[in-house]
Amino acid sequence: MVRNARFVLLCVFGLVSACLMATCGGGGNGGSVPSFLKGAELFDCDDTPTCYQDALATVQGCLSESALTMSGDSMDMSCSAGDLVVQLSAFNDNPNGLVPTPSRLTITVSGSQCADIGWGDGTHQDGPSGVITAFDLAFFEIPGTDEVSIRRYETGDVGLSCGYDEYGALAGSLDSCSGGLLYPIFERTDDLSSVSLILEAGDGSRQTVFVCQ
Repeated sequence: MVRNARFVLLCVFGLVSACLMATCGGGGNGGSVPSFLKGAELFDCDDTPTCYQDALATVQGCLSESALTMSGDSMDMSCSAGDLVVQLSAFNDNPNGLVPTPSRLTITVSGSQCADIGWGDGTHQDGPSGVITAFDLAFFEIPGTDEVSIRRYETGDVGLSCGYDEYGALAGSLDSCSGGLLYPIFERTDDLSSVSLILEAGDGSRQTVFVCQ
């Protein structure tokens, strides 16, 4: 009888331990997924969501030329090559503090809107803990499709939205990616003689999409 009781106690202890591991993260992603990625479908280098791949392919197809000619100033600047025109949203070229950049690029081909690329930032506040996490945002808008947005959190985690569908990559899971999820970055020289669009991979490698000068 004593032997059977000891066996039951050991079984109960094992079940409690397994439950604790599941809730505390010892048994997988259970506790390691941050609140802002809860409910999102997780991905890594090898399974980037198709909605993002399609949007990126469209943008790359729109930007068929890599050497563009600049016209205008920071309040009304465009870059063009043949039928391709990239219109920059107005930005205040103030030399003090953070170097200003446009919040949106509108790409037209032969007069028709092909795609928009935009940037912003924001914060997520966790309900129970009140912890605030900042993120940088980039998005693709393709006519006739859902907006695709990428959020790079200060924790290293990445969120991806395709309309109402949510995806996420945990911190470190994209660090070895030379492809997969590419984040668009707008760069400019201080004197605004040259601007460029860059795609940055998880491993830090970069692809130049176009240079405009």
